[in-house]
Amino acid sequence: MAPAPALSASPDNQPTGSFRDCPECPIMVQVPAGSFTMGSASGDASERPSHKVTLAKPFALGMYEVTVAEWRACIRGGGCSDIPGMASASDRTPAHNLHWQDAAAYTAWLSARTGHRYRLPSEAEWEYAAAARTGGRFWWGDAAGVANANCQTCGGDYQRAMPAPVGSFRPNPFGLHDMNSGIAEWVADCWNR
Repeated sequence: MAPAPALSASPDNQPTGSFRDCPECPIMVQVPAGSFTMGSASGDASERPSHKVTLAKPFALGMYEVTVAEWRACIRGGGCSDIPGMASASDRTPAHNLHWQDAAAYTAWLSARTGHRYRLPSEAEWEYAAAARTGGRFWWGDAAGVANANCQTCGGDYQRAMPAPVGSFRPNPFGLHDMNSGIAEWVADCWNR
């Protein structure tokens, strides 16, 4: 499988095909409609049975995880609470240690700020976007490999205490960064075994 073409790793440089609804809003990437197999026939029992899911309409996701700078804009705009416990976080650090309610408040603030509908993705949308029409365990293949993500077995400068700055790793074929490492990401769905 050929690697995805590199897009800009700086949130300040917007690549072609992306959009931003306001200066302090996240860069968004349109994810095309499509089908994929969700779940796994082996491994964790909560991922069974694997099943085909079709997403009939395109949707947009943030090119990067929400950054501390974007979270601070939401605080200044009155939509988000204070920065949660994040030691030594820079503007490009992914906002983390957030509750689901915090993530929902951020999307509500974006909706009010821009006049466009923002929401958390469904679990199916998130999994489809993370896999980006590839067939491996990760978008780049079945093995963690070296320098593909921020994890103990990925080589490179693994940091457990602080997530890597957004855009530290190559984007997947849809142009989304850091989908397979870093921090936990919230979805709209409730847990359903």
